[in-house]
Amino acid sequence: MVGAGAKSSHLKVELDAHDAGQHVIEEPYLSSMRKHLKLANEQRDEIGTIDWKSENFTAIIKKSAVWMAANPPKHLDLKLGSLDLATRLDQQYRLCSSFTHGYNWGTDMTNGIGDIGRMLADAIAVALHVTETAIALFEAQATAVGATPSRPRHYPERLQPTIDEYAVLYL
Repeated sequence: MVGAGAKSSHLKVELDAHDAGQHVIEEPYLSSMRKHLKLANEQRDEIGTIDWKSENFTAIIKKSAVWMAANPPKHLDLKLGSLDLATRLDQQYRLCSSFTHGYNWGTDMTNGIGDIGRMLADAIAVALHVTETAIALFEAQATAVGATPSRPRHYPERLQPTIDEYAVLYL
């Protein structure tokens, strides 16, 4: 719901500016944006009919981190310092959010550009861990449930041990 609403809102602002002559969106992008706006509105309207409760992003990150810590990806060396994986993911999510939203508290605890560089390196490492795990989960489901053996693989071979281990989740 949040994603469909944000997408709809963004596209509406862009298309309204185009329609008012404030900037030009060339084809085929204009037609594509109009199509995406229609789809986003339809998704938002459809989701609005379902009795659901969405968790906030922080709660989702915490649950994901706990799951990853309980199901560590075989292909990764999870040496993330003295913090366990769930704590490191939660920490990096909050820190990256501070930068994304323009808060200065993230840099209040630094002694210079070197500290910021180390923060960014940690954030990139955690983002790669999470992204690779998401890819492994996707591929585990895609290959475990009715996939043909000739299905093309668009991921590095080093993810295969994790994919094989996670495939049993979808049987």
